[in-house]
Amino acid sequence: MPFSLGSRTGRKRSTLNVIGRYLLNLRFTANTDIVFPTTGTLLSSSIADQVITGGGNITPLDLGTKSSGTLTVDLGACPFQKVTGNGAFTLACSNGGSTILKLTNGASAGAVTFSGFTMKSGSTGDALTTTNTNVFWIMLWGDGSVYGYCVLAGQ
Repeated sequence: MPFSLGSRTGRKRSTLNVIGRYLLNLRFTANTDIVFPTTGTLLSSSIADQVITGGGNITPLDLGTKSSGTLTVDLGACPFQKVTGNGAFTLACSNGGSTILKLTNGASAGAVTFSGFTMKSGSTGDALTTTNTNVFWIMLWGDGSVYGYCVLAGQ
């Protein structure tokens, strides 16, 4: 039987208790749907050491094409991100977390400069090239104040 839970002015949080096995769909004013599974256990964003069985598929966050300036990668935005390099640009990070960045060289690829990283000389992996269509996997990580990276050439 369908039901709704209304909000009250000034009330910041509502509690909804559902007992048994139900498919529960919640719609928020920001047009975001949250669908809970009818069986199994939900994951929490604030509990460590949770086990995930079955895996999942990640759609990469497309950062578009970068041809100049600075590309600041938000490490927490998505665990897999991609960008096309079509000119010289600087790569930097924000926030703590980690991601894998797929860099695909465009026809006018230029040098990529890394800014704000704390890395030992010679410990950053493969060299980047400017050859059209070359692909590089750049692992990026940091804690919000110290950042690192490693490059793996895909050809």
